[in-house]
Amino acid sequence: MLRLAVLFLLLVSPPAMALGTLDPAIASEGLLTLIKTSANTWSATLRSLAIDIFWILAVIQLVWTFSKLGLRQPDFSELLAELVRFAMITGFYMALLLYSVTWAHAIVDSFRSAAAQAAGVSTSLQPGHMFEIAVELGRTIGGIGLVDPVTAFVVSLSAILVVLCFTFIAAFMMVTLIESYIVINAGVFFMAFGGSEWTREYALTMLRYSVAVGAKLFVLTLIVGLIMISAKSWQAAYNQDETSMLTMVGLSLVCAYLSKTLPDMIQSLINGVSAGGGSQLGGMMAAGMAGVAAGAAAMSAATGGGVLGGAGKSVSDLLKSSFSGAPSGSGGSGA
Repeated sequence: MLRLAVLFLLLVSPPAMALGTLDPAIASEGLLTLIKTSANTWSATLRSLAIDIFWILAVIQLVWTFSKLGLRQPDFSELLAELVRFAMITGFYMALLLYSVTWAHAIVDSFRSAAAQAAGVSTSLQPGHMFEIAVELGRTIGGIGLVDPVTAFVVSLSAILVVLCFTFIAAFMMVTLIESYIVINAGVFFMAFGGSEWTREYALTMLRYSVAVGAKLFVLTLIVGLIMISAKSWQAAYNQDETSMLTMVGLSLVCAYLSKTLPDMIQSLINGVSAGGGSQLGGMMAAGMAGVAAGAAAMSAATGGGVLGGAGKSVSDLLKSSFSGAPSGSGGSGA
């Protein structure tokens, strides 16, 4: 384990980073561009297929509607009114089919632009920017002087947890952006179901889903912008001591938790689906903090102090109880 800790510290050290040729921002942006370019080729083919399905459903709808009217023997004005109604509704859903990609792009981009302006970040915010922060914070924590093997292990564990938390945020950003590309370009096929009154709910659901993804990116951009600004201040205020290290780990876990739960909650509310409680991520956070607290306790015992270990254990117990729903205190019956 000690060898792994030393290896990680060497990897996050400035000389190693200087020799590296893989830039996280460029690499992630290149991957997103590749996926976006590939997804953009879907819409033309899917739109052609959707138009055929749309008119088949529209003809069925037309025959059914006027068959019912024919049985009632309506007058000319009623037939004309029904024809105009059919033409307007069918025309609306056909326009939705033809321009759904353009409108979905506008919806998602407007959400991202509004959030970026509010958060004071670039509208082209990419996951690579969060990757860069993850690497920088890992190097900051890993820069502490190594005194003994226990300290080296705790520092390495803390640096790994911080990097993993911010990498999770970057991965979640990437997944959400890819989700928007798929919704925008593949959703055009579902617009074909707008040709019939029996299947129009599927077309409206996909349109609502586009709005939900845009709202998800809106909240995620706000949170990420806040995290990026805050992370720089945390890095500047970081001291090479145990308190700063544990604080950085705790803040990183909280940032990862918020970045996952709040955007998903907004998307679920718009889609009309019950939002998850984030229990899996909460368990990950509790386990991560428990690991750091255990390491801190070991380091404190090795250095002769018990305050840090007790504080770490208390924080770990509090996090575990908060995410599991059990009471955090020890108010049970004594032994």
